[in-house]
Amino acid sequence: MYSRTLAVMLALSFAGPATAQTRNEANPAVAACVAKLSVDGQLIFNAARPELSPATDLRSLVRATAVHLVGTGKVGQATAPDAALAAAACLELLRK
Repeated sequence: MYSRTLAVMLALSFAGPATAQTRNEANPAVAACVAKLSVDGQLIFNAARPELSPATDLRSLVRATAVHLVGTGKVGQATAPDAALAAAACLELLRK
C-alpha cells in the first residue's frame, strides 16, 4: 500500500515539468529559442515557465522572476536585463 501511494505521489510531482518539457519539444521554435539563451536566460525561462498561462502578464512575470533570481544570487545583476528580454521572447513563443 505504501509503495503504491509513493509511486502515485512521485508520478504526480513530475507531471508539471514533464508537461512543460513536452510543450517545448512539440514546438521547434521554442526549443530553438531556448537553446540560444544564455545560462541566465535559461534560468529565468525555466523559473517563469510553470507560472505561464494565456492570461499571464508576461512582463510582470519575467520581471518578478528576474528580480527574485538576482536577489538570490542565481542571476547576475548586470546580465539580468538582457537575459530577461531573451527569456520573455521564448516564453511568448511558448504561450502561442
